[in-house]
Amino acid sequence: MRPEQAAQTIRDKAPAFGEAKAQRVYLEEFRKSKKALLMKDALTLGIEAARLDIEIWRSREATNRNQDRAHQ
Repeated sequence: MRPEQAAQTIRDKAPAFGEAKAQRVYLEEFRKSKKALLMKDALTLGIEAARLDIEIWRSREATNRNQDRAHQ
């Protein structure tokens, strides 16, 4: 291939290459953002699970207190 042809090929393909590169960079950055959002959601879910555990514990303790009173 002659240098002029190679240069023309590069010029012809430059817009498609630029689009593909931009899309790749966008997806790489989006991956980071999506990971942060998922981690945030996981943290919220973990807090909710802990709250439910506390409510279950409180219910059991209330039941235990009522049973203790019934046996006195």
